[in-house]
Amino acid sequence: MLAAENVSKVVSMLRDELRVLGAITARGLALYTVGGKQIYSDLDPPVEERLKVFVSSFPGLSIGSHITVTIGERTLIIMRLSERSVLAVFTHQRVGIVLVKMSALIKSYGTTLDKLLEGVEEEQVPSIQLPEVSEVKTEEVPVEEQPSELVEAPVEGKAEVEEAKAEEVEAERRTRIVTVQVPVILDESILKKCSDRERKILEMCDGERSIDEIAKETGIPFFEILQLCTKYSVKKKIKIIDRPRIITE
Repeated sequence: MLAAENVSKVVSMLRDELRVLGAITARGLALYTVGGKQIYSDLDPPVEERLKVFVSSFPGLSIGSHITVTIGERTLIIMRLSERSVLAVFTHQRVGIVLVKMSALIKSYGTTLDKLLEGVEEEQVPSIQLPEVSEVKTEEVPVEEQPSELVEAPVEGKAEVEEAKAEEVEAERRTRIVTVQVPVILDESILKKCSDRERKILEMCDGERSIDEIAKETGIPFFEILQLCTKYSVKKKIKIIDRPRIITE
């Protein structure tokens, strides 16, 4: 069973990062499966309809390839994010700049989404909603339960049903999404002015490895790496980005 809250968390982080990068403002994002199932969209209906025209073309896109459509003064950019997902951004920014920013998200978010969608049938993929950026999240409406006699399993198969449900709950409990700090160098001139030990760290700040992963690969203490990255982050030489990771316990 695919936990919708896990998908919501990843999409929320993806939306926030695109906003931080300047690719979108408060709105302008849609995420689909390659098969055409909508996972999330905050696009206006006319833009959404234009996007749906290209759904049949999704399987033919290779990862990182894209379609651009000019709509008024903005551009709709549709990019294959991963084996199983397609990202659409409706932006007022220059297309080349946004494409670079979207491409930078492929490995981190694409891999995470593919792991979440692995083995999930198209019709089981959840369509999620996120609260508006400037609005308070609305309260959930409780779902009225059906009478137990209408959903009660036969006595012979009830134990098997309960066991299957317990396994699904346990699988969801073991899988969680955490946020990690991923440093990326903005100014490579710092590599020429640092010590060999610092260069060993900085060369691994590629926008993919987290600080914890760099610590494990180099054998250098986590807090020493964090301190170095923070120092250069203050000087605008490094950017530290929050990225999702799936943890299976």
